[in-house]
Amino acid sequence: MAGYQPALPDIPRYTHWGQVPVGLFTKTQLAQMEPPRKPAKNTAPVGQVLYHGNSYAPLYALADTILKRTASPAQKTVLERARRLQFVCRFCSGRQLDEFGEAVPLGKGRTCNRCAAVRRIHDKHQEAAEQAKQLHARLTDRTAVLLTADDAFRPRQLSLARPLDFNSVRQVLTVDLAVPGDQDAVPGALEPNEAFTLIGRWLTESATDEPLLICWSNAHSLRYRLRRLLVAELPDPDAHPDRWSAEARQAARVHAATLQERAARFPWLAEGTRNGWRSFHETYTRFRAEPSNADDDPTRFQSSWDTDAFDAAATAPDKNTVLWTLLETTAQGQGVSSRAPWLLHPEALDKG
Repeated sequence: MAGYQPALPDIPRYTHWGQVPVGLFTKTQLAQMEPPRKPAKNTAPVGQVLYHGNSYAPLYALADTILKRTASPAQKTVLERARRLQFVCRFCSGRQLDEFGEAVPLGKGRTCNRCAAVRRIHDKHQEAAEQAKQLHARLTDRTAVLLTADDAFRPRQLSLARPLDFNSVRQVLTVDLAVPGDQDAVPGALEPNEAFTLIGRWLTESATDEPLLICWSNAHSLRYRLRRLLVAELPDPDAHPDRWSAEARQAARVHAATLQERAARFPWLAEGTRNGWRSFHETYTRFRAEPSNADDDPTRFQSSWDTDAFDAAATAPDKNTVLWTLLETTAQGQGVSSRAPWLLHPEALDKG
């Protein structure tokens, strides 16, 4: 018997097996008899014997026991089959081995690690496909707009686009930014205030007042960088040599208050607006399910975040075109990697 069993009150105790009277047996001893026996219903033990140093096993009189019901041949066959199947995956019919090469039981779900990994990855793929459809629907009903920058961390050109009809004809606005201190601003570039006013007017005319802005990646970082352009003439508080000095903290407060005041004039850029900004990169990556290395073992799967087509586009309009194409094809269920785990291991998606 496993585990600690305290002594029972009001019945004899025997401290070693030699003291146990003839005719008294533990449940284990009764079950090992031929034929097996067990205590009758509501039968109380008549004694107890010490074992494992600190536990007591109840003892029962043989006269108070009954024959234990045994399994029929058919039941034994079913039980034996169940014991064998606990080592067999219900999807791929394979066995999972431990470090010694021995098959291990797979638990209640009877799913091996490989099939479980494939199913998790496929679930994320399906979630991403649904998200892409929702984003595409937002674009077509004029409650979302695509927004790309030439450089998400140093934006100097922005491109916004929305579909005009269901044939992928798009309305595009491209704005070049002239930031104070930049020596390489292109001709016709607009100061941030002027550029953001133009963008806000275009959004109002072409979509709802506060549309969802769909970016490729780093959406919140891009919004942060654009907001910072509104206070480009102020010293950067993060660049102060002593950030914890009273002077630096005061400069940070002035910087934050000025930024908040100026950004509030542009609803599409202000924090706390209803529209929100969304990155599509993660959705696309989960949908595509391209492994990041040559190892096709699903249990070590890591999604590849490389997107050569988007990175190769140099200008914001070109990046916007790539974003639109990827979003549209993903919403249509196209573009899944040929090395997606469920394609390499289709048996993992069987009903089991």
